[in-house]
Amino acid sequence: MESASALSKMRIAATRPSQLKKPPDSAMVSAMRLPRTRGGAAAPLLFVLSLFFFTDAPLSGQEWAGEIRLSPQAEVSMVTIYPGEDLYSLFGHTAIRVWDPRIDLDILYNYGQASIPFDANFVPRFVRGDLPFMLGVNYTQRAFDFYKNVEDRGIYEQKLNLTTPQRQEIFDFLAHQARRENREYIYDYFFDNCTTRVRDLFKDLFDEELELPVSGGGESFREQIAPYLEGLPFVAAGINLLFGPRSDRPPQPGEGLYLPFQLRDAVEEARLAGVDRTRPLVSQSRMIYRQGRTAPQAPSLGPGTVGTALLLLSLLFTLTPLFVLFQHPGKAGLAERIERLGRVYDTVLFVFVGLLGIAMVLLWIFSGYVMTYWNLNLLWAWPVHLLVPALAVVRRRVEKLYRYYFDITAVVALLFLFSAPFLPQRFPLAAYLLAGSIFLRAGGGVILSRVRRRRRLGAV
Repeated sequence: MESASALSKMRIAATRPSQLKKPPDSAMVSAMRLPRTRGGAAAPLLFVLSLFFFTDAPLSGQEWAGEIRLSPQAEVSMVTIYPGEDLYSLFGHTAIRVWDPRIDLDILYNYGQASIPFDANFVPRFVRGDLPFMLGVNYTQRAFDFYKNVEDRGIYEQKLNLTTPQRQEIFDFLAHQARRENREYIYDYFFDNCTTRVRDLFKDLFDEELELPVSGGGESFREQIAPYLEGLPFVAAGINLLFGPRSDRPPQPGEGLYLPFQLRDAVEEARLAGVDRTRPLVSQSRMIYRQGRTAPQAPSLGPGTVGTALLLLSLLFTLTPLFVLFQHPGKAGLAERIERLGRVYDTVLFVFVGLLGIAMVLLWIFSGYVMTYWNLNLLWAWPVHLLVPALAVVRRRVEKLYRYYFDITAVVALLFLFSAPFLPQRFPLAAYLLAGSIFLRAGGGVILSRVRRRRRLGAV
């Protein structure tokens, strides 16, 4: 076995002089200021700010750790923190515990701490995919108290069946990585997070002696994270709208086990190489704390209800003026008043869809998250829809441009609705409802404009 060699290579590859602003000794104050937001209208965007956070005060420095020799009574275990109520804790957390009663050492290593405060630079850096996280070092009991008493999150510990040299190797590696010059890394919520770092540590330590079973075979990234979003329909809708087609492929070899529960289950079943391959990786598992709260209940008003209401309003504001004009020609004033209300509705609808399109473009062009690239929702969520209110104000002066714009908008939205099942991206119900609303209002606006034009020409 060449575990020492493998970990040495991993140590060299992961160590690089930090060019980022040196993080503070404590991330607790800034992390505790994160908003406790659940499933509201801002939830989809806030979600993107906060996957896999951990909040506790890290031990300053780790220069001393490389000189410590663990005793034969030492234990190394993997700790899985269950999902919480806040957006940053929806997917859970993974950490490594090192406990040695002989030298009174009990610390928790976790790769889930942001190394910059939650300030004006936080959101832009996350959107760009340039947010530095770090390997934090915490007193185990203090961290457990935070999870139990503040967040009420379950804690599951798996004691690893390691030899004394293997425990020392893991401890030395983590201590080296926790040094100030080594502890930062650029976070990615699928490919480089607190769980993938622990997964890769196991792979490098055991090399080919360990095979971690991968769960969720055949499921795409989008499908694998869906169970964690149950009870938070607006968050789920926002994520599914912002993710592109790359989230609809299953993880490739080496990409699986990026979620805490996935790694927990894989480690529980894993076996180490031997004559009969029966030596388990985990020697003992225990539930340290079982959360008291229940799973969040889905609100009665979900994105499906809101989207259906928008579709019905679009249908109402499109068909009612046409009905009045054709069935009651003498009530043209009533039709005009309904049209004015429809234009107010259009302002809300098209501005919302335009803002959604801008978010998609920003996450595609300016972020480092491949899951948001080539988002086909942009077929109907055009950023230029933000200009529709201004276009409506000057419609009489640019009537031809107005008609062409809405002609193209209606045609493209209709094509999307018919072709969506055959595109290489899965779309949430909200996408169909919003695209249908756009089609009805764009197409209806053009029809009404042409009907009125013909009536004016007929009256001349």
